[in-house]
Amino acid sequence: MTYLSRTALLTGKQGAGKQADEVRGFAAMFGNGATLLHRRSLEENTAEVLGAVGDPKVKVVGVVLNAVDEALDGALQIAVQWNPTSIRHLLPLLSAASAAHRTVVVASDHGHILDWETTHQAAPDSQGARWRSGEGAGGAGGSGAGEQRFEGRAIEAATERRSVVCATSESIRYADQARGYHGGASLAELVAPLFVLGGDGDEVAGWVRG
Repeated sequence: MTYLSRTALLTGKQGAGKQADEVRGFAAMFGNGATLLHRRSLEENTAEVLGAVGDPKVKVVGVVLNAVDEALDGALQIAVQWNPTSIRHLLPLLSAASAAHRTVVVASDHGHILDWETTHQAAPDSQGARWRSGEGAGGAGGSGAGEQRFEGRAIEAATERRSVVCATSESIRYADQARGYHGGASLAELVAPLFVLGGDGDEVAGWVRG
């Protein structure tokens, strides 16, 4: 479902989209002088991306790293130690933003859960690690313990199904074991992390410091 949540985050609108749609929607949301760069741009032309961050003529620079999602799908025997150096390109981006006196917003389009004593639940109609179709003969699409059924026009538009069942318990998975999962309806998955980083004395219009 991330192709829906990421598009919404980067364009401010509901709907499915690809990278090209995200780039256009990001520019439309923030106006002239805004640019969105995906990971391929970082890998192929890091200097150009850092140059955009340091260019005062570029009003807003968005960079998609997608590090957490990819790490959760990685090898189970490797433990990731999360710090600024473990995410490639993060420190250079933060350094360039600091030098340009930019405020940095670190955001995710959804939350995650880590694998901790999860149990595989067989679901032939599963569509991901944490959700499955809500349709099925003989009540097969109904929700059980640790699940919640959702339906409505938004669900149908997003999934082409009248209803879906999402895991609310963090112990349920419908796919093979991984480091972690997303796509369910637990609090940790529904709440999207967001951090605002700025220098001493920096003020952001409309932002109230906690």
